[in-house]
Amino acid sequence: MGGICSIVGGKLTTHRLMAEAVSDHVADRLGVDAPCYTAEEPLPGADDPAELDRYVAEFNARGPADEDVVGRRPESAPPR
Repeated sequence: MGGICSIVGGKLTTHRLMAEAVSDHVADRLGVDAPCYTAEEPLPGADDPAELDRYVAEFNARGPADEDVVGRRPESAPPR
């Protein structure tokens, strides 16, 4: 089946890079020359660490390598 593009896997910290790669691939296949600007768009919660923590909790997205995303503040640390 031609014309299909899919993407699987990834983790919270790499989803944007993966999305940009797929967007660039699809744009190239469609002959679109406009640059991808996903890396320049702020993510929900980017300016509010507490909101970001709520997203991480809501979607059960916390992982051992995600401390750089959810922050290192004592109040956001997982219970021990």
